[in-house]
Amino acid sequence: LQLPNLPAAPQRLVHGDPKISNFIFSQDGLRVEGVVDFDTLSRMPACLETGDALRSWCNPVGEDDRTGIFQQATAAPPWKDTPFTPAGS
Repeated sequence: LQLPNLPAAPQRLVHGDPKISNFIFSQDGLRVEGVVDFDTLSRMPACLETGDALRSWCNPVGEDDRTGIFQQATAAPPWKDTPFTPAGS
């Protein structure tokens, strides 16, 4: 299966690894208060960055679990009821 080429899109400065564990959330889980892990900072179309974010954010079993699935995002943030600990802590 070959995917069609993406239309031309402007290059943007992006994080490069927008997985959920690279965001620091407020105690109530409703606001992002920080972003970590900037070793992948680069320029690319924002649509690619968004796609990578959704890959992480919409996978209820975690990024490294081989049984991962895409689950449509819901109104309630999936991280709200789970304690968040930044990677490396």
